[in-house]
Amino acid sequence: MAKVTATVKGSPLLHNGKRYDIGATIELDEAQAENLGIYLDIVKPVGDGNKQTGNKQTDGAKKTQQKDAGKGDESKVE
Repeated sequence: MAKVTATVKGSPLLHNGKRYDIGATIELDEAQAENLGIYLDIVKPVGDGNKQTGNKQTDGAKKTQQKDAGKGDESKVE
């Protein structure tokens, strides 16, 4: 079963013998999250959808590359 990450809201939560205060992050399977839904804000599913690739660039690096790509091809006209 898929896992989800959630934050505790409204009231502290006792789950599997551990206390989670309001605002704490907890990882549960979908069935547990559904049962405890009134106490949780689902943040994100955990698993395949969150894999990151090693070739991601920051927005700043992308903008610099785009800006530099336009340079050098210009020819001066006098």
